[in-house]
Amino acid sequence: MNVKSDWPAKRVVVVRKQTKFRRIGKTDKIILKKEFDNEEEAFLFAKEKFPEFQRGLEYERKGWEYRLDDKGIFIERIKGWKPSIEIEAKNGKEIKELFNKIGILELVKDSVPEIMRQILAK
Repeated sequence: MNVKSDWPAKRVVVVRKQTKFRRIGKTDKIILKKEFDNEEEAFLFAKEKFPEFQRGLEYERKGWEYRLDDKGIFIERIKGWKPSIEIEAKNGKEIKELFNKIGILELVKDSVPEIMRQILAK
């Protein structure tokens, strides 16, 4: 695994979150975020902390992050799928306004991991 990141983080980050999907957008609540030096440490921690954990799927992505006022714009190129844009804003109205300004053609309702699970299962 080759990882390059400009974010101040260790090589592997385990994140557990609750996600609520809305008509436009979603809200994530981070329950746990822990950093590790390698995959082995991360998987051992996940198995010990969450016995129900099962390794699922892997996919490759490359991304860029931009800030526009108080909004975050994340552009990703995901191997096996089309490029995507994720926008972080205070509310659905701000997200919709920015989507309109950028000219977004399609609004995706599922998470990227769920989309990739469906693609890789074919």
